[in-house]
Amino acid sequence: MPDESNRIRVQMDFSPDAFAELVALQERTGASSRGETVKYALRTLQWLAKQVDEEGKVVIFKGPEKIQVMFPYLQKDIVSA
Repeated sequence: MPDESNRIRVQMDFSPDAFAELVALQERTGASSRGETVKYALRTLQWLAKQVDEEGKVVIFKGPEKIQVMFPYLQKDIVSA
């Protein structure tokens, strides 16, 4: 069981649309809570930031198409700060 004394509580406000997206992602991922869904999202963003830092490229293969995905909000000066 995790040590509860080492946890930091965070409260967030969502617009109704963003909250609906959070709930849909919770259902889609099978996360046990909305908090776990946010943790999944954080891990994904950490991975994306690492790829950008290492000058990697994120590519999606959709059928015969290959699409390079860009994340302008993950610019080096933002990620490294």
